[in-house]
Parts: sequence; structure tokens; C-alpha cells
Amino acid sequence: ATPGAVNSQTAYEGRMDSAVFSTPGGWFTSGTVSLSLSAPGGGTIRYTLDCTEPTEASPEFIGPIDIAENTVVRARVFKEGYLPSLVGTESYLFGKKHTLNVISLVADPVGLFDKEKGLLVIGPKKLRYPYKGANFWQNWERPAHVEYFSVDGKTILSQGAGLQLQGQYSRMQDQKAFKITARNAYGADSFEAPLFPNRTFTQYKSFILRTSGQDTNKTRYRDALLTSLAAATSVMYQDAQPVVVYLNGKYWGHYNMRERLHKYSIAQRMGWKDPDKIDIVKANNSVVQGSNKTFEQLLDYVKKNGV
Repeated sequence: ATPGAVNSQTAYEGRMDSAVFSTPGGWFTSGTVSLSLSAPGGGTIRYTLDCTEPTEASPEFIGPIDIAENTVVRARVFKEGYLPSLVGTESYLFGKKHTLNVISLVADPVGLFDKEKGLLVIGPKKLRYPYKGANFWQNWERPAHVEYFSVDGKTILSQGAGLQLQGQYSRMQDQKAFKITARNAYGADSFEAPLFPNRTFTQYKSFILRTSGQDTNKTRYRDALLTSLAAATSVMYQDAQPVVVYLNGKYWGHYNMRERLHKYSIAQRMGWKDPDKIDIVKANNSVVQGSNKTFEQLLDYVKKNGV
């Protein structure tokens, strides 16, 4: 805003609608997909096949794209006087079907693997534990796209999201855990889908893709199994769904898709309307949100009364 003066910012008529894909992404056992892109609102469609976000310098879509192997297609619509559309992303995965649901994560390779900016970069091998200076210690978030396919090939979820690493010392493992968060900046502020089998919820703010912490190469599904024993109780627990994950079109292994424990999931599970009024305390004295005053009073009462 420039009160009393002429605005110097560039003005736009609006944002272009996203490109329409003739064939949605998913799992294909054989054959070739002939993909066409269209822009109902007009404009020029630019696309990439290397997982980067399309720019005005990217190739223009002119004719069908033939796809016969794992391929991620990202498309964006440009028009003079308008903001470019949000990036449309579809993952085309080929081969023998998995017996688990599949999640495809797509993000700009620089944000994942670049030496300076990549989330997954461990750092120089000469660095000893705990890999001081490694990128994975940073709480960076990268724009991404998440797709969730059922075993029978149906698309359960497909939208833009924020991608972060999840966990603490498990970040040193080769197979890292991810936090997936919905935000308006990426398209919508929630995931509208039934993500977990033991829940009736169809709306989520965030979820995680977890291996099994620091013992990831030994236990795989133990944590999810043990917490599921609380299903018949009133205790809040994180539901889980085993999945196979692809990252930028490459197989990334088995993960446990789990509910994320944060203010939104607590309010959802307990039926509370205002997540911001919840006091969240971690490890007795680490305040995540609000205050630990009432929790300290509880601990003091237990100590004094031997409860």
C-alpha cells in the first residue's frame, strides 16, 4: 500500500486456471500413455519432465507426450497480464503393482538434493556424528506435490503441499521421515481425503511419513502396531497406514503414513473448536504451545500425594 501516492506494483487481472491433464497420474502395468494438456481459460502451457516447476522458459506444450516409464509431468499456464497458474503435477508409474497404497512425492530436485539447499543432503562424509552442518538438521520447508493412490489405482489425493523432514536423530538415517502440510500457498489449507482406515475424518491439516525412528532397519512397523493397541480405549493415539513411497518418480521404500500429533489433530479428535487455545507440553517442560503452568501443578500434585 502507498497512501497518497501512486501504487508502483505491477497489477494483474487474476490467476490463470491450472492446466487439465487428459490422463490422470497413477499406476500403469504396461502400454504407453499419450498425454495431452489443455488450458480451458486460454494461455500458453509450459511443462517439465525433470520435476522442476515450469517457468516461461520451459518447453511449450504443442502435441501429445508419450509416456512408457516412470515419469512426472508438471505443467503451468502463462498469459500476459495474469499471474501464472498453480503448478499441476501428475506422476505416471509403471511396473508390477504394489500390494500397498502408493504415495508419490514430487519436489524441485534442488530443494531435495542440492549441496547447499537440499533437504536430504547429509554433508561431507568426513564429518563425524552427529554430522554437524548437515542440511537435514534444518527445519526447511519445500514446495511439493503429493499424490495418494489406492491399491486398485484410484487417486485418493492429489494437491500441492509443504514438504519438511520429520523427527530428530532419525534424520541421520538414509531413509528419512517426511512431514506433509497443506497450506493455501500451495493450493488448499487442508487435505480433503479419508487418509486413515480407523478414522471417520475426511479432512487433515498435516500427516507424516515415518519409517521406524533410529531402528528403522530393524523394526519397520513395530511402533504403528503397538500404538494401535490403544484403538479400543479412550486414549488418543496416532493411526497408521503402511504405504510405498516414490520420490520424484523413484522408488523410495516402505513407510508408515501416520497421523501427525499437533494442535489441529488434537482438536479434531477431542471435538475442540479452537486449536490455538490448547496447551501442548513435550517431555514435561518443553512448551510447544501455550503454557505448562497447569501441567506443572498436576506434576506437583502427583508428587505430593504419591499418585
